[in-house]
Amino acid sequence: MTLPAGPAPRVLVVDRRLYEDGAARSTLRLVQRWVAAGVPATLFVLQRASPSAPVPPGVEVVHPARRELRMRWALAWGLLRLVVMARRADVVVGAREIGWGLLLGRVAAAVARRPFVVVIRSEPGAAMEHHVPSRLRPLVRRCLRSADRLVCISPGLVPAVLALGVDERRVAVVLNGIDVEQVVAAAAGVVPPLPEGPGPLVVGVGRLARQKGFDLLVRAHARVVGAGVPHRLLLLGTGPDERALRSLAAELGVAGSVHLPGFTASPLPVVAAADLFCLPSRWEGFGQSLAEAIVLGTPVVAADCVSGPRHLLAEGAYGDLVPVDDVDALAAAVERHLRDPARLRAAIAQGRQRALVDLDVSRTAHEVLDVLRAVVAAGPGAR
Repeated sequence: MTLPAGPAPRVLVVDRRLYEDGAARSTLRLVQRWVAAGVPATLFVLQRASPSAPVPPGVEVVHPARRELRMRWALAWGLLRLVVMARRADVVVGAREIGWGLLLGRVAAAVARRPFVVVIRSEPGAAMEHHVPSRLRPLVRRCLRSADRLVCISPGLVPAVLALGVDERRVAVVLNGIDVEQVVAAAAGVVPPLPEGPGPLVVGVGRLARQKGFDLLVRAHARVVGAGVPHRLLLLGTGPDERALRSLAAELGVAGSVHLPGFTASPLPVVAAADLFCLPSRWEGFGQSLAEAIVLGTPVVAADCVSGPRHLLAEGAYGDLVPVDDVDALAAAVERHLRDPARLRAAIAQGRQRALVDLDVSRTAHEVLDVLRAVVAAGPGAR
């Protein structure tokens, strides 16, 4: 990444936790690219997480205190420290569209009289409904409506942002990116022992929560097995729905072919070795695991959810899109590929060539920095 002429803005990025998820990894990659290019960027994180996303070399992560604090103390100390840090920055960036990081970042930016930018990583209405207590939703909406700029990581998120009452002049779109070289290199690592059993391997990656729709994939898996197409389903991740998913597999009689090994530090060799990657999500801002599968050339089936999959798969040219929450359509797509894999293999080969260029995070970092420069030049509250 090469910086354009002129001084780089001092950037303060705020998040609540750095869980091992796509949003945290995307934030860390942005900050890493900025720091490497000479941008004074710091990441403030309210609480520690486990498992935590690995922090890349050169990225400075600041917490409210050296030890973990209870939430009320983390909020109090966090806000005090954020205000001080915001006064030393040129712009404050909320790393995602919900959470205490967003709320504290907004307050700190206002107190310090600095512009505030929010990265919209998921459909905000759905994210609030499932992750934000009802009493805090008005505050989240106010934060989003008052931000100086909202950067959507895929075009499909724009209508949902405008529906919140956000001025369209304050909305920008910068397609999310991944570290293409790192993904390819990591996928070339040692493949761990894969589940035993007959048939091809179907893989899903993500947090085991309702958003990701793995309950739909387990049901689809059972239907395809029942149709006489044996295969193994491997779901990589942890989350609150793990027990429910195991129970569902047992109830449907496919406990022996549904595998949930938990958190996997290096899932990419498994994704590269899979016969099919499935993303059955009910909503996604981008779909990082899907992007990684495309870069690795693994055939994909994805739910046509808001908002990343349709864009990543070029309206279905590079993989199959199925309606959200439609087990019948998901099962049909999986069965079709397992019976005749040639079509999706050819499609993903084309998609991979485009993705190697379009999805590189250096482009993303450069374009987001351009947005921040413009916001800083305009000043807080400028329209």
